[in-house]
Amino acid sequence: MIPLTAVTAAFLINMFLIITAIVPSESMADTIDKGTIIVASRLAYKNKTPQRGDIVIFTHDELDAKYIVKRVIALPGESIRIEEGRVYINGSDSPLEESYVNEFSDDFFEETTVPDGSYFVLGDNRCHSYDSREWSEPFVLFGDIKAKACFKLFGKL
Repeated sequence: MIPLTAVTAAFLINMFLIITAIVPSESMADTIDKGTIIVASRLAYKNKTPQRGDIVIFTHDELDAKYIVKRVIALPGESIRIEEGRVYINGSDSPLEESYVNEFSDDFFEETTVPDGSYFVLGDNRCHSYDSREWSEPFVLFGDIKAKACFKLFGKL
């Protein structure tokens, strides 16, 4: 009886409260290394919305992966552009302060406005991340965000 109860509890916790995911690539390095197991809260956005800097787990129609892990960079209604790998929000002359990025790419992304209910996400390892910069639909819908990364079981976060 106890093993069945434990399995049922684990199933329910994983179904409604948390997601555990293994990060399959280097796209979030050095913040989250490849192979790191992260735990994310499914309830984090129950009563609030993602904020810039949050690391989120989501799905995206263009990608076959069950879950994708990236950082929220631009919020609904904000304009974003990227020049020589540096992110500029709402026409600012100063780039976004991103201490979590160790090496910036040389990318350019034409200024665009994030639609309502959507987010622009990037990997921290900008030179090795497939993210909003490359997708034909560069935004992640709020409804596709499944959880907010909280902590790691193995590796570094």
